[in-house]
Amino acid sequence: MPDIIKPELLEASILYARFASAAYSDQTVKSRTGLEKFQNELRMSPDTGMGNKTDTQALLGLWGDDIVIAFRGTQTVADWISDANSILVPNTNGVGKLHRGFKTAGDSIYVDVIKFIRNMQPKSTSRLYLCGHSLGGALALAMASRLTAGPHVLMVGPPGSQTKVTVAVPTIAGVFTYGAPRVGDDAFQKEYTAKLSAVTTNWAAGEDPVPQVPLFKDGYRHAVDKRFTLRQNAIGVASVDSLDDIHQRSFFGSLRELFGSSDVSKHSMENSYIPQLETAKKNG
Repeated sequence: MPDIIKPELLEASILYARFASAAYSDQTVKSRTGLEKFQNELRMSPDTGMGNKTDTQALLGLWGDDIVIAFRGTQTVADWISDANSILVPNTNGVGKLHRGFKTAGDSIYVDVIKFIRNMQPKSTSRLYLCGHSLGGALALAMASRLTAGPHVLMVGPPGSQTKVTVAVPTIAGVFTYGAPRVGDDAFQKEYTAKLSAVTTNWAAGEDPVPQVPLFKDGYRHAVDKRFTLRQNAIGVASVDSLDDIHQRSFFGSLRELFGSSDVSKHSMENSYIPQLETAKKNG
Protein backbone atom coordinates (compact mmCIF):
# COMPACT_ATOMS: atom_id res chain seq x y z
CA MET A 1 0.00 0.00 0.00
CA PRO A 2 2.77 2.56 0.67
CA ASP A 3 3.61 2.33 -3.02
CA ILE A 4 0.00 3.11 -3.99
CA ILE A 5 -1.05 5.85 -1.58
CA LYS A 6 0.76 7.88 1.04
CA PRO A 7 -0.47 7.23 4.60
CA GLU A 8 -1.31 10.89 5.14
CA LEU A 9 -3.46 10.97 1.99
CA LEU A 10 -5.31 7.84 3.12
CA GLU A 11 -5.84 9.45 6.53
CA ALA A 12 -7.21 12.59 4.87
CA SER A 13 -9.46 10.47 2.62
CA ILE A 14 -11.00 8.88 5.70
CA LEU A 15 -11.53 12.26 7.35
CA TYR A 16 -13.30 13.78 4.35
CA ALA A 17 -15.29 10.59 3.80
CA ARG A 18 -16.70 11.20 7.27
CA PHE A 19 -17.59 14.77 6.32
CA ALA A 20 -19.21 13.56 3.08
CA SER A 21 -21.27 11.07 5.08
CA ALA A 22 -22.20 13.72 7.66
CA ALA A 23 -23.67 15.86 4.87
CA TYR A 24 -26.55 13.35 4.63
CA SER A 25 -27.40 13.47 8.34
CA ASP A 26 -29.26 15.95 10.53
CA GLN A 27 -27.01 14.88 13.40
CA THR A 28 -24.66 17.53 14.74
CA VAL A 29 -21.29 16.97 13.12
CA LYS A 30 -19.36 17.35 16.37
CA SER A 31 -21.22 14.34 17.78
CA ARG A 32 -19.75 12.07 15.10
CA THR A 33 -16.63 10.03 15.71
CA GLY A 34 -13.52 11.76 14.43
CA LEU A 35 -15.24 15.08 13.78
CA GLU A 36 -15.46 16.42 17.33
CA LYS A 37 -13.36 19.51 16.54
CA PHE A 38 -15.66 20.81 13.80
CA GLN A 39 -16.74 24.43 14.41
CA ASN A 40 -19.18 27.03 12.99
CA GLU A 41 -21.37 24.33 11.47
CA LEU A 42 -23.86 25.52 8.84
CA ARG A 43 -26.36 23.44 6.93
CA MET A 44 -27.10 24.94 3.54
CA SER A 45 -30.52 23.90 2.25
CA PRO A 46 -33.84 25.42 1.15
CA ASP A 47 -35.01 25.01 4.78
CA THR A 48 -32.34 27.47 5.90
CA GLY A 49 -33.22 29.99 3.21
CA MET A 50 -30.31 28.89 1.04
CA GLY A 51 -30.49 26.95 -2.21
CA ASN A 52 -33.46 26.72 -4.55
CA LYS A 53 -35.76 24.16 -6.14
CA THR A 54 -32.78 21.95 -7.01
CA ASP A 55 -32.71 21.07 -3.28
CA THR A 56 -28.92 21.31 -3.37
CA GLN A 57 -27.55 20.92 0.14
CA ALA A 58 -24.17 21.21 1.76
CA LEU A 59 -22.44 21.12 5.12
CA LEU A 60 -19.99 23.92 5.86
CA GLY A 61 -17.74 24.73 8.77
CA LEU A 62 -14.25 25.16 10.16
CA TRP A 63 -11.67 22.47 10.80
CA GLY A 64 -9.06 24.43 12.68
CA ASP A 65 -8.37 27.46 10.49
CA ASP A 66 -9.47 25.63 7.34
CA ILE A 67 -12.89 25.80 5.68
CA VAL A 68 -14.64 22.55 4.80
CA ILE A 69 -17.55 22.25 2.36
CA ALA A 70 -19.18 18.82 2.09
CA PHE A 71 -21.90 18.46 -0.55
CA ARG A 72 -24.78 16.08 0.04
CA GLY A 73 -25.34 13.35 -2.51
CA THR A 74 -28.54 12.13 -4.15
CA GLN A 75 -31.37 11.84 -1.63
CA THR A 76 -34.55 13.50 -2.94
CA VAL A 77 -36.63 13.58 -6.12
CA ALA A 78 -35.13 16.99 -6.90
CA ASP A 79 -31.67 15.45 -6.63
CA TRP A 80 -32.61 12.74 -9.13
CA ILE A 81 -33.86 15.45 -11.48
CA SER A 82 -30.45 17.12 -11.20
CA ASP A 83 -28.74 13.78 -11.88
CA ALA A 84 -30.87 13.00 -14.93
CA ASN A 85 -30.58 16.49 -16.43
CA SER A 86 -27.53 15.26 -18.30
CA ILE A 87 -27.27 17.49 -21.36
CA LEU A 88 -23.84 19.09 -21.71
CA VAL A 89 -24.12 22.88 -21.57
CA PRO A 90 -21.52 25.68 -21.78
CA ASN A 91 -19.57 26.23 -18.59
CA THR A 92 -20.37 29.94 -18.24
CA ASN A 93 -17.89 30.31 -15.38
CA GLY A 94 -15.02 28.39 -16.88
CA VAL A 95 -13.88 26.25 -19.77
CA GLY A 96 -15.71 23.54 -21.70
CA LYS A 97 -19.13 22.09 -20.99
CA LEU A 98 -20.79 20.74 -17.85
CA HIS A 99 -23.63 18.37 -17.02
CA ARG A 100 -26.62 20.74 -16.95
CA GLY A 101 -28.11 19.37 -13.74
CA PHE A 102 -24.83 19.57 -11.84
CA LYS A 103 -24.17 23.09 -13.13
CA THR A 104 -27.65 24.28 -12.17
CA ALA A 105 -27.32 22.76 -8.71
CA GLY A 106 -23.93 24.38 -8.13
CA ASP A 107 -25.10 27.75 -9.45
CA SER A 108 -28.00 27.68 -6.99
CA ILE A 109 -25.73 27.87 -3.94
CA TYR A 110 -22.61 29.58 -5.29
CA VAL A 111 -23.47 32.99 -3.78
CA ASP A 112 -24.20 31.45 -0.38
CA VAL A 113 -20.87 29.60 -0.48
CA ILE A 114 -19.03 32.87 -1.14
CA LYS A 115 -20.98 34.59 1.65
CA PHE A 116 -20.02 31.84 4.08
CA ILE A 117 -16.35 32.08 3.15
CA ARG A 118 -16.44 35.86 3.66
CA ASN A 119 -18.21 35.53 7.01
CA MET A 120 -15.59 33.08 8.29
CA GLN A 121 -12.90 35.75 7.80
CA PRO A 122 -10.26 33.21 6.78
CA LYS A 123 -6.67 33.82 7.79
CA SER A 124 -3.84 34.09 5.30
CA THR A 125 -2.91 30.53 6.24
CA SER A 126 -6.45 29.14 5.89
CA ARG A 127 -7.11 26.53 3.23
CA LEU A 128 -10.27 25.27 1.57
CA TYR A 129 -11.36 21.63 1.32
CA LEU A 130 -14.32 20.34 -0.69
CA CYS A 131 -15.74 16.83 -0.64
CA GLY A 132 -18.82 14.81 -1.47
CA HIS A 133 -20.29 11.42 -2.29
CA SER A 134 -22.14 10.59 -5.52
CA LEU A 135 -23.91 13.77 -6.71
CA GLY A 136 -22.10 15.53 -3.87
CA GLY A 137 -18.77 14.54 -5.39
CA ALA A 138 -19.80 15.95 -8.75
CA LEU A 139 -20.79 19.23 -7.07
CA ALA A 140 -17.48 19.37 -5.19
CA LEU A 141 -15.59 19.08 -8.48
CA ALA A 142 -17.74 21.65 -10.29
CA MET A 143 -17.55 24.11 -7.36
CA ALA A 144 -13.79 23.68 -7.01
CA SER A 145 -13.40 24.56 -10.68
CA ARG A 146 -15.59 27.64 -10.32
CA LEU A 147 -13.80 28.84 -7.20
CA THR A 148 -10.49 28.87 -9.06
CA ALA A 149 -11.96 31.10 -11.79
CA GLY A 150 -12.78 34.27 -9.82
CA PRO A 151 -13.15 37.08 -9.16
CA HIS A 152 -15.84 36.41 -6.57
CA VAL A 153 -17.99 39.52 -6.13
CA LEU A 154 -20.83 40.03 -3.66
CA MET A 155 -23.33 42.86 -3.37
CA VAL A 156 -23.48 43.89 0.29
CA GLY A 157 -25.41 46.46 2.25
CA PRO A 158 -29.06 47.51 2.47
CA PRO A 159 -31.22 47.60 -0.68
CA GLY A 160 -30.67 50.78 -2.64
CA SER A 161 -27.18 51.40 -1.30
CA GLN A 162 -25.37 48.16 -1.99
CA THR A 163 -21.71 48.06 -2.86
CA LYS A 164 -19.57 45.46 -4.57
CA VAL A 165 -17.14 43.49 -2.44
CA THR A 166 -14.55 41.11 -3.84
CA VAL A 167 -14.10 38.02 -1.67
CA ALA A 168 -10.73 36.30 -1.47
CA VAL A 169 -11.20 32.53 -1.54
CA PRO A 170 -8.55 30.50 0.33
CA THR A 171 -6.31 28.19 -1.64
CA ILE A 172 -8.03 24.91 -2.45
CA ALA A 173 -5.85 22.34 -0.69
CA GLY A 174 -8.02 19.28 -1.22
CA VAL A 175 -10.97 17.93 -3.20
CA PHE A 176 -12.14 14.45 -2.15
CA THR A 177 -14.86 12.52 -3.98
CA TYR A 178 -16.41 9.10 -3.38
CA GLY A 179 -18.40 7.34 -6.10
CA ALA A 180 -18.71 10.54 -8.14
CA PRO A 181 -20.11 10.51 -11.69
CA ARG A 182 -18.54 12.25 -14.67
CA VAL A 183 -19.05 16.02 -14.63
CA GLY A 184 -18.08 17.60 -17.95
CA ASP A 185 -16.47 17.24 -21.37
CA ASP A 186 -12.84 16.84 -22.40
CA ALA A 187 -12.17 20.63 -22.41
CA PHE A 188 -13.44 20.87 -18.82
CA GLN A 189 -11.29 17.86 -17.91
CA LYS A 190 -8.14 19.42 -19.36
CA GLU A 191 -8.71 22.71 -17.55
CA TYR A 192 -9.56 21.03 -14.25
CA THR A 193 -6.61 18.67 -14.48
CA ALA A 194 -4.22 21.55 -15.18
CA LYS A 195 -5.43 23.53 -12.15
CA LEU A 196 -6.54 21.02 -9.54
CA SER A 197 -5.38 17.48 -10.28
CA ALA A 198 -2.57 17.75 -7.72
CA VAL A 199 -5.06 18.31 -4.88
CA THR A 200 -7.92 16.09 -6.09
CA THR A 201 -8.43 12.56 -4.76
CA ASN A 202 -11.21 10.46 -6.28
CA TRP A 203 -12.37 7.09 -4.95
CA ALA A 204 -14.40 4.41 -6.73
CA ALA A 205 -15.44 1.23 -4.95
CA GLY A 206 -15.35 -1.96 -6.97
CA GLU A 207 -18.73 -2.63 -8.63
CA ASP A 208 -20.00 0.86 -7.79
CA PRO A 209 -21.81 1.80 -11.04
CA VAL A 210 -22.08 5.57 -10.54
CA PRO A 211 -18.52 6.50 -11.62
CA GLN A 212 -19.35 5.00 -15.04
CA VAL A 213 -22.10 7.54 -15.80
CA PRO A 214 -22.92 9.78 -17.64
CA LEU A 215 -21.44 7.89 -20.54
CA PHE A 216 -18.01 8.38 -22.07
CA LYS A 217 -19.52 7.84 -25.52
CA ASP A 218 -21.82 10.83 -24.93
CA GLY A 219 -18.87 13.16 -24.52
CA TYR A 220 -18.43 12.98 -20.76
CA ARG A 221 -15.05 12.76 -19.01
CA HIS A 222 -14.03 12.60 -15.38
CA ALA A 223 -12.52 15.86 -14.13
CA VAL A 224 -9.44 13.84 -13.16
CA ASP A 225 -9.49 10.40 -14.70
CA LYS A 226 -7.07 8.73 -12.30
CA ARG A 227 -8.74 7.48 -9.18
CA PHE A 228 -8.10 5.16 -6.28
CA THR A 229 -10.19 2.00 -6.22
CA LEU A 230 -11.46 -0.07 -3.31
CA ARG A 231 -12.12 -3.76 -3.79
CA GLN A 232 -12.36 -6.18 -0.88
CA ASN A 233 -10.68 -3.58 1.36
CA ALA A 234 -7.65 -3.33 -0.93
CA ILE A 235 -6.55 -0.13 -2.64
CA GLY A 236 -5.69 0.08 -6.32
CA VAL A 237 -5.43 2.74 -9.01
CA ALA A 238 -7.46 2.86 -12.21
CA SER A 239 -8.60 5.05 -15.07
CA VAL A 240 -12.39 4.99 -15.06
CA ASP A 241 -12.60 6.63 -18.48
CA SER A 242 -10.72 3.66 -19.92
CA LEU A 243 -13.47 1.26 -18.89
CA ASP A 244 -15.99 0.00 -21.45
CA ASP A 245 -19.28 1.87 -21.22
CA ILE A 246 -22.66 0.26 -20.85
CA HIS A 247 -24.39 1.15 -24.14
CA GLN A 248 -27.71 2.61 -23.11
CA ARG A 249 -29.75 5.45 -24.56
CA SER A 250 -30.24 7.44 -21.38
CA PHE A 251 -28.75 8.29 -18.02
CA PHE A 252 -31.47 6.36 -16.18
CA GLY A 253 -31.19 3.43 -18.58
CA SER A 254 -27.49 3.24 -17.85
CA LEU A 255 -28.08 3.25 -14.12
CA ARG A 256 -30.78 0.58 -14.39
CA GLU A 257 -28.49 -1.80 -16.22
CA LEU A 258 -25.49 -1.00 -14.07
CA PHE A 259 -27.38 -1.32 -10.79
CA GLY A 260 -29.14 -4.41 -12.10
CA SER A 261 -25.82 -6.20 -12.39
CA SER A 262 -24.18 -4.64 -9.35
CA ASP A 263 -24.43 -4.66 -5.59
CA VAL A 264 -26.05 -1.28 -4.80
CA SER A 265 -24.48 -1.34 -1.34
CA LYS A 266 -21.09 -0.81 -3.03
CA HIS A 267 -22.15 2.80 -3.60
CA SER A 268 -22.92 3.42 0.08
CA MET A 269 -20.66 5.61 2.20
CA GLU A 270 -21.48 3.82 5.46
CA ASN A 271 -21.55 0.28 4.07
CA SER A 272 -18.76 0.48 1.51
CA TYR A 273 -16.45 3.47 1.27
CA ILE A 274 -15.80 4.30 4.93
CA PRO A 275 -15.38 0.71 6.22
CA GLN A 276 -13.17 -0.24 3.28
CA LEU A 277 -10.98 2.82 3.77
CA GLU A 278 -10.66 2.15 7.49
CA THR A 279 -9.86 -1.54 6.94
CA ALA A 280 -7.27 -0.65 4.29
CA LYS A 281 -5.62 1.69 6.80
CA LYS A 282 -5.52 -1.06 9.45
CA ASN A 283 -4.06 -3.52 6.97
CA GLY A 284 -1.44 -0.85 6.08
